[in-house]
Amino acid sequence: MLKKVVTGVMLALLLTGSLMFAFNVRPVKGAWTGTIYIRADGSIEPPDAPIITYDNVTYTLTGNITSSADGIVVERDNIVIEGAGHTLQGTGSGSGIDLSGRSNVTIKNITITTFYYGIRLHFSSNNSIVGNNITNNVYGVWIYFSCNNSVSGNNITNNNSYGILVGYSSNNNISGNTFIEDGLTVAISYDNTVVDNLVNGKPLVYLEGDSDLAIEDAGQIILVDCNNILVENLNISHTDVGVELWSTNKTTIRRTNLTKNRCYGIWLYDSSNNNITESNMENNGYGIALFRFSNNNTVSENIITNNGIGIAIKPPSSNIISENYIENNGYGIYGYASNNVVYHNNFLDNGMQALVLYNSVGVWDDGYPSGGNYWNDYTGVDLYSGPHQNETGSDGIGDTPYVIDENNQDNYPFVNALSFSKHDVAVLDVEVSEDEFQAGSQINIYVTVKNKGDFNESNIDVKVYYDHTLIGTQTVAELNTGETVTLTFDWYTSSVDPGKYVIRAEAGSVPDEIICVNNVFWDGLVNVLPSSGGGACPFVYVWNSTAYVVDNNILPESEISDGDVEDYYRLEQALTPEQGKYQLVIGEFENEHSYFDVVKLLAVDHDEDIEVAVTSEGEILTYKDPSPPASAIDDQGDNVLKSIKEIDGQYYQGHNGSFIELDFGDLNVKKEAKLVLRTDQPPVKEPWSIHVQS
Repeated sequence: MLKKVVTGVMLALLLTGSLMFAFNVRPVKGAWTGTIYIRADGSIEPPDAPIITYDNVTYTLTGNITSSADGIVVERDNIVIEGAGHTLQGTGSGSGIDLSGRSNVTIKNITITTFYYGIRLHFSSNNSIVGNNITNNVYGVWIYFSCNNSVSGNNITNNNSYGILVGYSSNNNISGNTFIEDGLTVAISYDNTVVDNLVNGKPLVYLEGDSDLAIEDAGQIILVDCNNILVENLNISHTDVGVELWSTNKTTIRRTNLTKNRCYGIWLYDSSNNNITESNMENNGYGIALFRFSNNNTVSENIITNNGIGIAIKPPSSNIISENYIENNGYGIYGYASNNVVYHNNFLDNGMQALVLYNSVGVWDDGYPSGGNYWNDYTGVDLYSGPHQNETGSDGIGDTPYVIDENNQDNYPFVNALSFSKHDVAVLDVEVSEDEFQAGSQINIYVTVKNKGDFNESNIDVKVYYDHTLIGTQTVAELNTGETVTLTFDWYTSSVDPGKYVIRAEAGSVPDEIICVNNVFWDGLVNVLPSSGGGACPFVYVWNSTAYVVDNNILPESEISDGDVEDYYRLEQALTPEQGKYQLVIGEFENEHSYFDVVKLLAVDHDEDIEVAVTSEGEILTYKDPSPPASAIDDQGDNVLKSIKEIDGQYYQGHNGSFIELDFGDLNVKKEAKLVLRTDQPPVKEPWSIHVQS
């Protein structure tokens, strides 16, 4: 059915509270600007700040706050700060809430965004941070030299360095939090409890004092004081630190894909005798970091590309780094040489192939004839051979050393890139034709696959998923070495529930393929919006932190109008902020179009015991203590009370000539009593009326 076009529609949505919105419409009342101090004696400064207390224990925000310094500085213990859904917004500096030195303070129900520290705990204890949205700060929650604090049930998203950083702290509880595009990092911290957290929809695996375990699924891994842990065949991306080993030994990280992690792909601190092999570190801040007494580790057969620093060493010694592809990083290797042995690697197009600090000395080859590394900026020639490169005949090794600095050189650099004669099929890229669309849309997904190995391959199965649900499979019959192919998948989304999903493409491994981590590529999130639930009007949906849920249809009069239409509508669903904004979707269901000239979101401040309603003409009505009818009999003699007693999705639908007789029983009716009916504008032109008999 093709519905008529409705032009110049004006829509206003009415709801309670002061809000920020996906439409970028500012609240009716602007945010207060400045820093709030809760003094040790319980007083609030300045006195016009949008925060109230009646008992010097519970402090409730009454409006949004903007600050170019600190947002709220707490100088009093044993209090509760109730955000009531309001937003505390900074400009990139200061602390959203500073709890330095505080004890037994609860912070809840606040959106805290764009500060240097979202919430700062420094020498703080027994505090509780619960049910907040902490987003787009440099540090979401900073916990240093602090103990016995609880951080639970928060949404912690897109904080630029760390979602939560725990340093020099113990006996803290971090549970039930949802991290998106960031995560948890610990430093010199022990005896903390970390459970039931999610990072980008996957478990945050935190182990302390464990041994002899294998990790099967994770969005982030933190190992503290562990031994003999196996991390294998995982994909970890878009967090702060993909895999962190703290005082952890004899652990293997194998065939794992670590990409687009903000700080580190893999971070070892005071951890020795570990093995990192056959893995892919790409587009991280650091690909691999070996810090402080992380000795005797082996880093081999990895692909380390497009990181700020490929491998950082500060200042461990006696590590072996061999048979890696180290390519297109800002620095290939950076840090202390300290008797580390680096050989049989390919160094390709790094901004600086190797930078050695503090005059330390390392070993950059495996002697003759085994040789050193391939450096693609090496300018020497290969005319001679032998340990001193003075014998007749070439041997594939340059006749002069590759000089790194005055203390370090590769004595036997290869003149050609090393080939490890490998089978290697990789998914290079996944693109989605739209990253936000309504359920029911047809979407194209483009998957690029390359044969990066040394052998021609055949019959490669390529699969595409949204989260863990298969979209489709295609088979590449032939793919020669060095060849690239792009496949197009059609995704029909009529059966997809609204929500956010990760698109994943996976190429099946070929026989004898060792490096399999690059067979999988994750494309980030797509946002599936709901299709309208039916009817001939647009529907409005609200975001409830996990999905868009239908609130109701709007603009019902557009079905009978030949001109412009205005509609005022009170939202019934609770709104949940996402990154400091409330999100609404207006969607069509049928093959039809509505054009909107004005969309407004209005906020009404009112006492807690007051109900608010609005007419379709925009008149705001208030009332309190509503009494539902005792009975409701329609023109057919049926009792329809259950359908009309509450706002619950059940409703009475009348026809021409229909009526309902409402009996409210014995009411103590005072002056200015109001009859409140919630109804759609009827899609008919016949009049309707209300008769009241007392």
